[in-house]
Amino acid sequence: LKSLVSEKTKDLALAEETLACKRAKAEAITEKRIKGQRYGPLKWMLFDAIRGMARTYIGFRENQRFNLDCWITRNRNAYLEIGSRLVDRGYLLEPKHVFFLYRNELRKIVRGTSKLDQSEIQNLVHERYEEFLKYENVTPPKFLQGNREFDDPMPDSADGYQGMPASQGIVSGTVRVLNSIEEVSLVRAGEILVVPRTDPGWTPVFSKIGGLITETGGILSHGAVVSREFGIPAVTNVRNACQIFKTGQRVTVDGNNGMVILLESD
Repeated sequence: LKSLVSEKTKDLALAEETLACKRAKAEAITEKRIKGQRYGPLKWMLFDAIRGMARTYIGFRENQRFNLDCWITRNRNAYLEIGSRLVDRGYLLEPKHVFFLYRNELRKIVRGTSKLDQSEIQNLVHERYEEFLKYENVTPPKFLQGNREFDDPMPDSADGYQGMPASQGIVSGTVRVLNSIEEVSLVRAGEILVVPRTDPGWTPVFSKIGGLITETGGILSHGAVVSREFGIPAVTNVRNACQIFKTGQRVTVDGNNGMVILLESD
């Protein structure tokens, strides 16, 4: 929180007013074009109804994700308490290692019916934890076929890196690559945030960033929706963005065409 209040953030009231004006203008243009078609008034009634429902239920979607995070947090705290007790009993080295046991394994340990001793369980958990760290920030392949992993071919572009246009606007700024929300205090005002993905926990930082690039997600992903709410240009689904871009580089984020252009290396 200190990093969010120590620097100047966006004027959210002004941003909301600007977005409302843009929305009203876009709606007027859309209504005029639809009504100018054959059966236009009927089409507009249908479109207007769908638009209203979309505007209502997109808010429900974010609320649902927030409630899910709250539920997960309660369960996580319960398991961390179990992990803490297993540390005291010599089965684990850290409470968080409890998440690398299957439920049936954990149940047997708690009940004292496990065939593995403390050192064997520690070794088993350590092996799984090391594998988790290895792949934690790696975006999984889109397709699996037997033992083969593959993605869609990268779009050809001489202009930059192609992704999905998620929030309109064009902005240039300095890159800040983060792989974990624990690093959010490093973000400076106006920087271009590059992350694997976002969830509701990232929302406060949107008040200070200049643009967003994510490795995954579409136009209805969390990062895309919140970027539009804050009026921030965003490009999602830029494969391996956290490896391609480096903190300190300057890029241009074209949220209109889903393009990220690297301006300089550092």
